[in-house]
Amino acid sequence: MGKARLCLALVLVWFLAGRVSRSTTTIIYPQIVASVALTNQRSPILSATLVTPDADGLYRVSTYLAMTTPGTTNGGWTLYTSWFDDAHKAEFNISSVSEQAIPPLDNCNGTNLCPQVTIARVKAGKPLAYKVAPPSQTGDHGVYELFITVEQLQ
Repeated sequence: MGKARLCLALVLVWFLAGRVSRSTTTIIYPQIVASVALTNQRSPILSATLVTPDADGLYRVSTYLAMTTPGTTNGGWTLYTSWFDDAHKAEFNISSVSEQAIPPLDNCNGTNLCPQVTIARVKAGKPLAYKVAPPSQTGDHGVYELFITVEQLQ
């Protein structure tokens, strides 16, 4: 009788251990997969990869672009996101801020281009990227800051 109980206990432990180890591999969405925090920026960012997924996925890109020190020329910094979906390469102007802006109008919550959130379906092996384009005029473009959070939704 003792051996039967021992065998039953071992089978039960083996079964429960298998269930516990499988449950820890479940991914819960949304999940933050990339973030950027840049301050005191005076230069453009030509291209930077946020994430290159192993499998097709849906992502939410939340951004905050703001001037911290205004510039002296008429123009603005523009934030773009780009990715590859099933159809083509997509590029989206997600935010712009005037280089002469001062608080409280120094970010999207003032009078500048909104929204600062976009949803992208990104193909496996292709980058979800961003760039910050400079104003077209020459001169002092001021100082900006940029914050980005990328969440995988599925």
